[in-house]
Amino acid sequence: MARLRQSLTGIALDSIRGLGVSGPEYKEAKEILNTKFGGQRRQLRAYLDDLERMHPLRAADVQSFERFADLVRVTVVKLQAEGKVGELGDGTLYSLLVKKLTGHQLEIYTRWMNEHSKDRSVLSLRDWLKEEISIRVEAIEMAHGIESEDSARYNRKQYPTKGGRRNPSSFFMASNNQRNSAFNEDKSPKQKPPCAFCSGPYHGIWACRQFEQTSVEQRWNFAKEKQLCFRCLSNDHWGIQEAFQSVQVHVLNNSVETFQSMPAKIEIESVNGDFGKVIE
Repeated sequence: MARLRQSLTGIALDSIRGLGVSGPEYKEAKEILNTKFGGQRRQLRAYLDDLERMHPLRAADVQSFERFADLVRVTVVKLQAEGKVGELGDGTLYSLLVKKLTGHQLEIYTRWMNEHSKDRSVLSLRDWLKEEISIRVEAIEMAHGIESEDSARYNRKQYPTKGGRRNPSSFFMASNNQRNSAFNEDKSPKQKPPCAFCSGPYHGIWACRQFEQTSVEQRWNFAKEKQLCFRCLSNDHWGIQEAFQSVQVHVLNNSVETFQSMPAKIEIESVNGDFGKVIE
């Protein structure tokens, strides 16, 4: 009885508070809880209420799609256990469920029904949701390994995309199954900006082989001419705007104590070229 009380809170705990620890009282407590809060019918009603309260799905919200799929699967099992098989056809519940899908997801689902010769029903929707979740899990495992599901969930929480929306495309590979997945929208892939040195479309200047083949002086002059960041070579900011890195050197009698790995001549110049000094 003590363990039962420890597992209850609120109204459920108040309903059995006056009962003792004897066998008949423990049995009565279970009957009270089952009458007020238990039973297959109440559990089924709770799942149906959760489905009704769910907002319409968004294309980028993978977690809501997973939760929706889980609720549909559990609701189907509960309805079958209660013998309410008639609710699993093309009725009120089915209309409620398909209205939760996005336009793109509904298009994929309709195409899936035609390809598999399925009728409109809650069972067909359940089967399609199971297949979609299976495709998503398979894509994650192919891209990141079997243990990547937890890390994928962690990344969705830690690194949301712009506006707080999480981008599921990070967890999918461009396979045939993925192209037909309900998580994909028809959007053109984003490309990197062209290289500032050779105008190549698929790499930055920091990865440009032609730029690497030039001399240090030529690279420095080009970076100044194009006003590139002297730390990362980006063209949208200067290195002076980044966090400074401290370098410790030993200066004695206006000369720098050098080692074999250090140059014997150091040139210091400001970004705009207004100030320069040579220390030997």
